[in-house]
Amino acid sequence: MFDRMSNCEITIVHLAPPQITSCGDFVYRLKQPDYELGRLPGVVTASITNICSARLDLIRNADVLIIQLLGDPDLLSVIMERRQRRLSTVFEISDNFMDFQPHNPAARFYEVPENRACILQLISQCDAIQVTVPPLAEKYSRYNRRVRVFQNRMSSLGKHVGNNMNPVVGWGGSFGHYEDVREAAPYITDWIKRHPDVIFSLMGDSKFATLFSDIPKHQFRYRLPGDIDYYYDFVQSLDIGLVIARDDEFNLCRSDVKFMEYASRAVVPVCSDIPTYNRTLRHGETGLLFSDYSEMTSQLDRLVADKNFREQIAENAFNYIKNERMEAEGARERLEFYQELICESGGRGSLTEDMMASLPSLKKSEGSSHYLHEISIAENAMYNGMISQFTRGDQGNAAAFYRDALDAEPDSFLANFYFGVLVADTNPGDAEIHLGKAHSIWPGSCEVNLKAALLQAQAGNVDKTISMLDKLKSDHPSYAPAHMALGNYYFNSGDYEKAYVNYKAALAANPYFEPAMVKLGAIMTARNELVDAESHYRDAIEISPRDATARAGLAAIEFSNGKFAESAHHFNIALDSVCDAAVIAADILNTAKKLYANKKYEIAISLLKNAEMKIPGNADILFWLARAQEKNNDTQGARDTWRKLLLADPEGRYSKYI
Repeated sequence: MFDRMSNCEITIVHLAPPQITSCGDFVYRLKQPDYELGRLPGVVTASITNICSARLDLIRNADVLIIQLLGDPDLLSVIMERRQRRLSTVFEISDNFMDFQPHNPAARFYEVPENRACILQLISQCDAIQVTVPPLAEKYSRYNRRVRVFQNRMSSLGKHVGNNMNPVVGWGGSFGHYEDVREAAPYITDWIKRHPDVIFSLMGDSKFATLFSDIPKHQFRYRLPGDIDYYYDFVQSLDIGLVIARDDEFNLCRSDVKFMEYASRAVVPVCSDIPTYNRTLRHGETGLLFSDYSEMTSQLDRLVADKNFREQIAENAFNYIKNERMEAEGARERLEFYQELICESGGRGSLTEDMMASLPSLKKSEGSSHYLHEISIAENAMYNGMISQFTRGDQGNAAAFYRDALDAEPDSFLANFYFGVLVADTNPGDAEIHLGKAHSIWPGSCEVNLKAALLQAQAGNVDKTISMLDKLKSDHPSYAPAHMALGNYYFNSGDYEKAYVNYKAALAANPYFEPAMVKLGAIMTARNELVDAESHYRDAIEISPRDATARAGLAAIEFSNGKFAESAHHFNIALDSVCDAAVIAADILNTAKKLYANKKYEIAISLLKNAEMKIPGNADILFWLARAQEKNNDTQGARDTWRKLLLADPEGRYSKYI
């Protein structure tokens, strides 16, 4: 642990989720702004990820801690401790995490209700939040009223050399943009074919390349993705850069980074006409906007035909970045905000530059008092283990990587914790050893104490489990999962009154804890207190719109209130959201039968067709679908469904009806 000592410099630690520090998100959100802050007199900064072995000392003792879009429940106790010591904490929201597109690799984590609830609680408990664009400020100010917008900026400029003979149009980006590009690909392909003197250049996952397979080979260039410098090299090779983004909740909260990247290399940006880009791009001056793909190709026609016009826009765009969007200019604005927080809180941390310099995981950046997380052997093994476990679902490789991390650093809190949790089902003895080790390293970790209690429950030590959970609730009253775990124990034991008390306590601890809302909805429904049940389900859906259990619960209540269309609507969303639709098949079927009995045939058909798509071959669903189609005079549809039923009902349960 660091010893408290007086320090005159301001120390700022910026903490991000585990990731490669050369990737674009980390560079724009952390590395660049922190580097420029570190160039200001008296300011020392560190850009780290949550797998940094020294992170606990760094985040507890910095004058200012910035938490970038993390959903780590243990950060709650860190924030509380910092508040007691009058140290300032800021939560950074760089993306609309509540509306990630389903194909986005990050969506899986942020769709988990517990993770969402944790993030919203962290946001509400911090001293302020900082965001990258105004729409994020508007959306999340309800959770913390002190908000600052720090737009993304560039730290470097490039010198573009135009292609006089064969203009190059291009796009590059991460897999999160796949659906946007897939939609535009046919229009781009047709346009390229009409311009044999134009080259299309692409950088991204190999799946993007398949979208453009019809482009003649001599007009197509392709690069696999790489780090940010490799990407800038790609951008340098373009004359015109495309920015394709649909008008959805996630894209509307994105920053205009792609516009900036093109403009900073004197490449003409041609962007979707949505607020993300029309907020900063001046149409016809620093770039061109398009509202549909026909307009996109028209703008490309104009640029290819008029070289002077193309070069003028490229120059204007370049000068805009150079004069208005460089990172160095934004550093003072950020520092003023952090100084304001420090003055208001009145506290100073014990972290110093000498301490940062002594840490093996941090490397000082040239020309700045900025320290960048340089991943150690143990941390790299941890990262690979987390990718294996949470992205690929490969538990065996994950365990092997965690063991490698433990071999390299036996006192790693994260390696002991993650390995202990991973082997809890298969090797509870090892799990207890490693969770105990993690507890000895950080006794105040809520997560370690919770997992240790659940391990006791798994072993059948009920009294010890309850005692441990009660202590955890007492020590960390704002930690909702402890209340939730105890509520689940009582719920599964049939003691719904005690379950109710603990679920209410979970919501009191964290008003955004959606799992408790769903359980309370179930208890209220069983009590026939449908008004309260509906309220809990609607609150849960506001936090997690695709929660199938909440949707199904609300659908049942809507049906009991005679709102048949609304009920079917919620059931259909539940069907589209749940991983295994069979778990709600009985509820779907029961509702469809009631719709049939109430002669709501069209609604029943819509619901049953969706259910049949999600649960193909279910004889019960097919039977009631065929009957509803017959009643709705859809003779051909009914015949097709009866044929399917013949194959799905080998026992002949419904043979007398066919």
